[in-house]
Amino acid sequence: MITCVTSSAIHLAGETDYVLDASLFCDGAYDINLPMEMQNCSVQLLHNNRTHNDWILLYLLVEKFARCHCSLHLMLPYISYGRQTPDYLQTLLKPLKHSAVQQVSTVDLHQEHADIINLSTASLLASDIKRRGLETALLIAPDRGSIGRLERLAGLTGQQVIGLEKFRSSQGVKIASSTSLPIGGEAVIVDDMVDTGSTLKACIEYLFQRGLKTVHVYATHGVLSYGIGDWAKGLASLTFLNTLPPLERNDTVRWLNIKGLLCKSD
Repeated sequence: MITCVTSSAIHLAGETDYVLDASLFCDGAYDINLPMEMQNCSVQLLHNNRTHNDWILLYLLVEKFARCHCSLHLMLPYISYGRQTPDYLQTLLKPLKHSAVQQVSTVDLHQEHADIINLSTASLLASDIKRRGLETALLIAPDRGSIGRLERLAGLTGQQVIGLEKFRSSQGVKIASSTSLPIGGEAVIVDDMVDTGSTLKACIEYLFQRGLKTVHVYATHGVLSYGIGDWAKGLASLTFLNTLPPLERNDTVRWLNIKGLLCKSD
């Protein structure tokens, strides 16, 4: 299988992967040229869908590869959260119901979808947690929707899972929990994405207020529209998977490579 990568996922390209050239005409239309050798072959296409233009480019690429009689395995590491509502996502997926498309995969979709293979990050996170000696830390679900994901992770690490309750109001995000937390303890918050950091900030502040001493954060998608803000101050570590291009890296901010996870989906 040949792996082709668009500019949106170029940070995931391997040495032997083919980087697709999609330039723009003056009116904003895409100019896509596939190499002559892309004929009658099986292709894994790595492409991130963060904007509407990313979806348009994907549709055009599917048609281009179909005309070359290629079968496509679409790997879309990140699908923007706002486009994952059932009606929205179903509409976006319609052009991908194409005879050339064999499968569509993504990483940590917020809700399961019948037409998408949703790759779990549990094994990757568990390996990293064990390597860092964090197995005794509490696993914190920032909301009810995250509990199932964390229970799968806890099955690999043996950690205790505690779910927080999230409430939104005109004053912002408020966090509560009916479970007592150990004073001076260590916690690992695990979420599927971080954008503005408002929810994460509320969770971090709540845990410190309840007496925890050390807080780590793992998140699959580092969207970070406004960068890493002051909400990250006080964290022992902040770890993202590199589904999106890494923005910054220092002693606190880490990025785990998902390349091995993508290869398992072939």
